Amino acid sequence: MPILFHTGIRGGPVDFLLFHPRDNELAERASSQGEQRNRRTTKGAARMQPIYLDTVSVAFPQLRIIGAHLGYGLYDSAAAVARWRRNVSFDVSGGAVVRRHILDREMIYTEILPEKLVWGSDTDVAHMSRELTAWMDAFNKMGMSADDQDKIFYRNAAAIFGVE
Repeated sequence: MPILFHTGIRGGPVDFLLFHPRDNELAERASSQGEQRNRRTTKGAARMQPIYLDTVSVAFPQLRIIGAHLGYGLYDSAAAVARWRRNVSFDVSGGAVVRRHILDREMIYTEILPEKLVWGSDTDVAHMSRELTAWMDAFNKMGMSADDQDKIFYRNAAAIFGVE
């Protein structure tokens, strides 16, 4: 049974890069409810580092592992794990931010091959086609072949899940 692990930094209730209230009291009011919920459900991203998938993959070499978001914020270690572990792949979900990071850094082909990537939406059904189209446009713009796009959008996941 393949397993999907969340990797990278989790989003919070407020994106302080885009919507910083510039007022500490307003920031606290805007964030406090989400912070309380996060405190009950997780201890943060410390155990969500992609490097942990290396340890899991070595301990369980037959386990098919997918790391979400190409390790959002920790892309180099995610790509390194995928490079050296046959049973580890990553998805490219995470919306415009993850897409921008991957494309601006030209990670595909230089740090990670299409064979190690799967598409993931990380969005609700209403916005899924927007995410799919954005990735298709980005792949076309970078000159990715139709064959490599088909690997990311279908064939790699089909192989992981044993679909003919």
